[in-house]
Amino acid sequence: MTLGPATSPTLLERLASGDEVGFAEFERRYASMIVTLGQLRRLDDRECAELVQEVLLVFFRKGENFRFDPARGRFRTFLGKVIRDCATDILRCRPGALAVETSPDIPDERTPPPDVAADRVLLRMMRADALEQLLERLRERVSPETYRIFEHYTLKQHSPAESLDGEPVGRNRVYKVKQRCLALLREESRKMCENDPELRFYFD
Repeated sequence: MTLGPATSPTLLERLASGDEVGFAEFERRYASMIVTLGQLRRLDDRECAELVQEVLLVFFRKGENFRFDPARGRFRTFLGKVIRDCATDILRCRPGALAVETSPDIPDERTPPPDVAADRVLLRMMRADALEQLLERLRERVSPETYRIFEHYTLKQHSPAESLDGEPVGRNRVYKVKQRCLALLREESRKMCENDPELRFYFD
């Protein structure tokens, strides 16, 4: 199996190691997550757009690049706190916000507290993003044909008896490609998610 050219660190790896991250890439990766968490806190569309800008301002107030300090702990925890604090500030600016904050709520035992729910949603979204980054890395490490076989038979779960674009592949080759790609994914997941094991995939 042919390996591709040398790979560049994923965004999660660069965040964990304290390397610089650009504004455009950060916004592309995390803007939708910020909006989802804003909606979870019952922000409207305008407020969610404001939330995205406020969160980005926290990270990029000093320029077009951001460097995360690993001494702060997990990036996911830090990102969640920034989103929560910015959303709280937006809610406090609403007309009548003081009255809303002081009115008692009737707890619903079936619904987790907002912070717990938000943390779960953020974890789920960041795991999905981590998987996307892992698959991008795999594309860099194997040939296009190898990735195409892995995608068709493993990710999309087509039967090995089926042909690929009209050409037979063979069960033995499908198996070898699957095992090799899963081993590479396990290796990359271990490295990429070292600082946040909950994001790790084991590909058993």
